[in-house]
Amino acid sequence: MDTTNSSKELAEALCLAQSEVEAAVKGSTNPHFRNKYADISEIIKTVRHVYNKYGISILQEDSFSDGMAHVHTTFLHKSGASITSKPASCIPAKFDAQGLGSSWTYLRRYALSALCCLAQEDDDGQSASHDRKPAAVVVKPIAVSSPKITLTQVAEINARIKNLKVDEDAFLKFYKIKAVHDMTQDSFENAQSRLAGTEAKQNKAAMSMAQTEPA
Repeated sequence: MDTTNSSKELAEALCLAQSEVEAAVKGSTNPHFRNKYADISEIIKTVRHVYNKYGISILQEDSFSDGMAHVHTTFLHKSGASITSKPASCIPAKFDAQGLGSSWTYLRRYALSALCCLAQEDDDGQSASHDRKPAAVVVKPIAVSSPKITLTQVAEINARIKNLKVDEDAFLKFYKIKAVHDMTQDSFENAQSRLAGTEAKQNKAAMSMAQTEPA
């Protein structure tokens, strides 16, 4: 956690807010924690007004890099002081808008719960209270596919295919795709390497011809 821009005022405000949030969660008038877990909207409803009361706003920033979704959470005090958490990260189940959105929501919920010290109810305690043999748990590896290339990368590949006069049909067949925009990031890196090799050979051949042509 980055506390470089923290202050005594922010630390005091966080202590006061945290004590009131705990009371709100345990209070019988709070309807938000009756389920096994609270979704992000329920957590925000529970903590925001308490933290705002002590001059603290809660900011959460989403980002995506290296095939992972990330969420940074910042507590910003009215004095200008702030504390920012290390990123909460996970690999999205799907590399599309819906998959990323679900990952960011998941990370926001757990990051905010952890930073506000909110203990959410789960099934662990109830399962342990039954006198029965637990069912065997089979853990399946998560298959992570390489994300599709960007529009900029599509344009880059198309330009190199055109400039190098590469047989586009053969190119698509080699990578088992119907169009360049279907390429993955892994295929893109491989294609860039191969096209660079083709370009180098063509340049070498052109130089050889230039040297053998009569003046």
